[in-house]
Amino acid sequence: MAELEAREARAAADPYERWAGELLTSLLGGVEWYVRDVGSAGHGLHDLDVVFATGSRIAVEVTTHTSEGRAAFYARLQSVNPLSAGSLSRHWTVGLVAPQGDAAEEAAMHRMIDGVRAGIVPILEQVEHEGLTHHVGSVDGVIEMPPGDSRFPTLQALVSELWALGVSYAFAEGWAQEARIWFVPSWPGTSAAPDEIADAVDLHIGFNLEKLQTAIEDGAQQAHLFLWLPSSVGRSDGAELSARSSRAIPEVPRQTDLQGLGSVWVAPGGFPVRSWEIHGYSWPIWQLDPTGWHDWTRSWTRAMP
Repeated sequence: MAELEAREARAAADPYERWAGELLTSLLGGVEWYVRDVGSAGHGLHDLDVVFATGSRIAVEVTTHTSEGRAAFYARLQSVNPLSAGSLSRHWTVGLVAPQGDAAEEAAMHRMIDGVRAGIVPILEQVEHEGLTHHVGSVDGVIEMPPGDSRFPTLQALVSELWALGVSYAFAEGWAQEARIWFVPSWPGTSAAPDEIADAVDLHIGFNLEKLQTAIEDGAQQAHLFLWLPSSVGRSDGAELSARSSRAIPEVPRQTDLQGLGSVWVAPGGFPVRSWEIHGYSWPIWQLDPTGWHDWTRSWTRAMP
């Protein structure tokens, strides 16, 4: 019965917790992982234990470096997608300029999304009618069309209308049946910033240190923090890009104080759910332990017999 309950708890766990449990059990040579923070009875406990054949265990708290403002914007878009647009001949993916930081006012965010849903179809109808589909892939004020083209003034006006709605790009897909518009958040461009990984580690150690110290007092041999850097809703695009590209740009984040933790693990989001795929993860995993930073990488392809 206990084993059945443990399996059910693992299956019901938050995906980020489940992925972290699977990854650490594989990387550290554990035999199993168990959910610790279950419902109200587990309030204040760390998220999971990785258990070893010797009976020892490592306590793990799992968290994400998420921007509340971005997460709210992304959730709102998911709730209104897709917009049916039978008058169009193509499917469209439309990028909306997302609010910056966590200070985005929710009512203003909803007004912006409602406004673009109300106004986008007539603009895209004219884009298609005028044969300008390939000229609105970027709505940033730079129009890639010779001013001498007779359609230039029309394109200029349409781009201005799209920008006024908060549209950063509009991309026509390659199929044409049951045309719909799919809205996605458009974030500002960024560059790799490895030290922002360390900044995120500092922040989340502070948030979770007391809980993990309690786990040590309760008998865990070590306490680890697993920090996910999620796509689209993360607080630091530079940190996430650095984590994803660490094999191509092998710049190590700055050292930071573990404050007694055994390790902090940092990984970009996006791992698939199925266990065998997790064990063949393709993105690098950063580990910070008392000796410094380490980069764990395994091939996505499985070994051939």
